[in-house]
Amino acid sequence: INAYFRLKLSQNEVQSTYLGKTIQNKFISLLSSKIKHILQLAHKAKYYSIICDCTRDISHTEQMTMIIHFVKCEVGQQVKIHEHFLGFIPVIDSRGFGLTELILDQLKEMGLQSCHSLNLVVNDAAMCSRHAVFFFSLLQEVYVFFSSSSYCWAILKEHVSNFTVKPLSTTKWESRVDAVRPIMYQLEEVYDALLSIANDTSKDPMTRHEAEAIAGKMLDFQFLCTLAIWHKVLNQINIASKLLQSPDFDLPTTIQVLGDTVTFLQDYHSDEGFQSVIEEAKQLAQVIGIPPKFKQTSRIRPRHKKKQFDYEAEDEPIQDPELDYKQALNSYTPTYNKNPTGV
Repeated sequence: INAYFRLKLSQNEVQSTYLGKTIQNKFISLLSSKIKHILQLAHKAKYYSIICDCTRDISHTEQMTMIIHFVKCEVGQQVKIHEHFLGFIPVIDSRGFGLTELILDQLKEMGLQSCHSLNLVVNDAAMCSRHAVFFFSLLQEVYVFFSSSSYCWAILKEHVSNFTVKPLSTTKWESRVDAVRPIMYQLEEVYDALLSIANDTSKDPMTRHEAEAIAGKMLDFQFLCTLAIWHKVLNQINIASKLLQSPDFDLPTTIQVLGDTVTFLQDYHSDEGFQSVIEEAKQLAQVIGIPPKFKQTSRIRPRHKKKQFDYEAEDEPIQDPELDYKQALNSYTPTYNKNPTGV
């Protein structure tokens, strides 16, 4: 066979040909046998881990690749680390909860235990609340504005001394830690940089308007509360994440750090945790000179329908902005509420 291939390659007779059904079925059978063998090895392993990555193909279908890692350790044989590709899986719901359900279903179909931790909580939490979506969108807006021109970046560098603003990565949730930290520790400096650009009469009106609009969004007590929340949550979980990725970590320390993380998240859902957020946000509000009060939010209302009788009154629900925000705080980690082991 090798001699035949060498002959064809030397004669430049390489052409695409159709595989018959017999050869095609043989390939499918071999692939099936190989996957079954991989799963048998994974069943024997005491621990395993999976890596999943989603990519949109040319047909605009979101596909998730699943790779499994495990250690083969048998008596009298050398310990060997295995890494195997299991296949492509079409994705319909790309949120954290949807991906979790998809992965659990695939593990069940493969006969693998699914009691292992799945760290999809934080990434989904950043998109599960309208307050969180607004917050991270504003952080990205700040970065895009300053990085859009050398002038804006130079003004930012004149005001900040330690950290520069960072973008949000669409695939790595830990990038949100780097995006939150500069705003948290240099809120006044970033705001002053925006104000300096907005008051610069030599610049074009569009740039000045964008700077003024972004600065106005930051003058919101609700934004400051969200900033305080995500700074603490991301830093706490980042400690555990970095430890788990370290090649030198030990099991007792890991158990302690993970336990501290779960306790921290539980405490943050209490009334005392909410009050600590309010107190930290009040300090930030004092820095930029705004009153520490929640604004009354205006929501889109349904159109007015014709009343049958003139004496029918409109049902106007009582809205407490602080209570509304407190309820939204509990939705920042919805998967954690349902399954704490997911952390």
